Amino acid sequence: MTALSVASPFIVNFTPWWKKLKQLKKYPGLTQDDIDFARAQTDEIMMKHDLDNARKTQPFLDIVYTVHRATVPATLIYLRDRMKDAHGSQFWQWDAAYAEGVDDKRVKLIPGSPEFIPNRVIAQLIDFGANWEPVNGLVCSQVQAKQANQAEKLKRAKLLAGFGVLANAAQSKGWVRQMDGQRVPYALAAALLLNVPGYDEWSSTPRVCPFDGGACLDGDHVGSTFRQRAMPVCME
Repeated sequence: MTALSVASPFIVNFTPWWKKLKQLKKYPGLTQDDIDFARAQTDEIMMKHDLDNARKTQPFLDIVYTVHRATVPATLIYLRDRMKDAHGSQFWQWDAAYAEGVDDKRVKLIPGSPEFIPNRVIAQLIDFGANWEPVNGLVCSQVQAKQANQAEKLKRAKLLAGFGVLANAAQSKGWVRQMDGQRVPYALAAALLLNVPGYDEWSSTPRVCPFDGGACLDGDHVGSTFRQRAMPVCME
């Protein structure tokens, strides 16, 4: 669900996809072949979707370039670092999540997530307003469980986003700055689970929100009811 009305003239301050491709050229570890592949995927997405028209009813749709590294933990660190690069001194993180290192005992994808393809740049069309219920709220763990139960039926489309949320926080700084939980929801990377030392085991999911003019990467308890947070989904 997107809370804004169909008639709303509100425009989300996403960075245009072609500017994001230019950002990728500065990312460590990527080659021109990676960027060309991302461009080819973008062309496929735009052939299937009239993005400008779709945004009239789904204003939080955006194309994102998610960079996978060799493993899930390495990808979390890589995209966290891209957020650091983008927001500089105006970046804040949940230090407890990284204090004892990040490995398979600290981060994982939830059941039913799309196959993790290592060392790949993936162009994704993501609805950053999905699963936003500002009146009654939604419990994150219930949304995650629904995906796990219906994953075979859902296939890739409309599965919860994970790393794409972090990637867009690095690539669309204006979007993060717009977040207020009222007009633009905060974003949970609900396809990811964190096992943070000192907290309940596998009880947290990463959250992106604004911080001091920049961005914050912290976490929320999956058992909570959220009214100001969306749980974005992959449309492609």
